[in-house]
Amino acid sequence: MNWTTPQEVRKVIGLGADDVSDEDLDYYIGKAQKELLDQLCVFEYEDKLVGNIDGVNITFNTHYAPIADRNFDLVVNTLDVEVYKWGHYGLMDTKSTVPISTVYPDKGIIVLGSAPGNTIEVVTATYYSFPRQLILDRLPTVTALLAGYHYIRSEVLLLPQQWFHGSYRFIRGTPAEDILLEYYRNLDILLGREHRKVTPDDPTFLRDV
Repeated sequence: MNWTTPQEVRKVIGLGADDVSDEDLDYYIGKAQKELLDQLCVFEYEDKLVGNIDGVNITFNTHYAPIADRNFDLVVNTLDVEVYKWGHYGLMDTKSTVPISTVYPDKGIIVLGSAPGNTIEVVTATYYSFPRQLILDRLPTVTALLAGYHYIRSEVLLLPQQWFHGSYRFIRGTPAEDILLEYYRNLDILLGREHRKVTPDDPTFLRDV
């Protein structure tokens, strides 16, 4: 699964299926996804979960939320989290995997498939988190723009100053810069940043004109 599709990337770069294959674009989509995961998310390694370890309780809380989509399927569920129980924390031979029943990503709540017994010292989870709530419906667009930017930089800019392909004309430097600016604009929207329209002051001349 991917955060975006080759067709969406083609819309960004202005090429058709005959010009660039799905396979080629899947490489750049993968590159963009990994870059965005590192840029947007924090890797939480062995976060000690909050909850009673008594052989009955199966509901635990993470310290960080929202939990992020780390496998790029645009859904946060049990596949995005790993949970372990430790007989003695730090001793690897006492560590074992705990099945997960449900994840409530916005609240950082994890419901386990079975309750850890009271002989367990600690329950940990490894996952990615978003530092804040994001407007995730923008994620496919942002991913497509970043993938398109990487494609243009790697493939098109190796060509001469001007490159003609059918009715398309590329001028070296311009496509990548335009796509990158659009990427940052959509990234700001995804992050929920405010946009302000600024009206510049009248120019001040150093001499009379």
